[in-house]
Amino acid sequence: MYSSVLLLACTATYDSRPQTAGPTSPRGSIETPRKTTPDITFPPNTFNIGAQQVRMLATLAAFVSAYNDGRVSDAMALVSERIVFSDCDYRELAATIGEGRDLFQKWLAARAVDHDQLQITRVFNDNPTGSSVVGVEFRRNSDALRALGFREGVTSPGAKVAFTSDGRLIIAFISANSNDPACQLGQLR
Repeated sequence: MYSSVLLLACTATYDSRPQTAGPTSPRGSIETPRKTTPDITFPPNTFNIGAQQVRMLATLAAFVSAYNDGRVSDAMALVSERIVFSDCDYRELAATIGEGRDLFQKWLAARAVDHDQLQITRVFNDNPTGSSVVGVEFRRNSDALRALGFREGVTSPGAKVAFTSDGRLIIAFISANSNDPACQLGQLR
C-alpha cells in the first residue's frame, strides 16, 4: 500500500489554476489546487525488490564506498567473520584467493594503498528463485593499472558477491578464480 501511495505522490500532477472551494470569505475565495492523475506507464527496465534485496544493495553500496575511499575499518564492518574472496593481482597477472577476516583486511589495505577504485556499472541477480548472491560489473582503476598503461582503467568482467541471509554482511567477494582468464589484461580492455 505504501508503495502505491508513494508512486501516486511521485507521479501525480497538479493543476495550479485557482478553484473556489466553498463559500467566499470577506478576504476572498479559498483556493485549492485541482489534482489530475495521468495514465501511469512503466518503463521497460522497472524493478521490484524486497527488503532483503534492498539491504544487500545498501550493504554493497556502503562496502564499495568504503573500498573506494580507502576506509578499511568501515569496509571490514560489512563483512562476516568467515569472508572468502578472490581478486586479480594485476602486477602478477594471477588470482589472489583468501579466506578469513585477517587475510581480507590485508587485501583491503593493499587495495587502499594502490588507490584501487570500483565504479559499479551494473548489479544483477539472474537467479529466478532469488538468492543472497548478486553479480556486479564494474570499471576498475588503480595505480597498478595506470603503471601498466591502462590510464582509464579496465572493464572488469564482474564479481559475485554473497551475503548473509539478512543481507547485512558480505560473506564472499569473488572477482577472480585461479583459472580466470580475465586476469589477463588483454581481455579487460
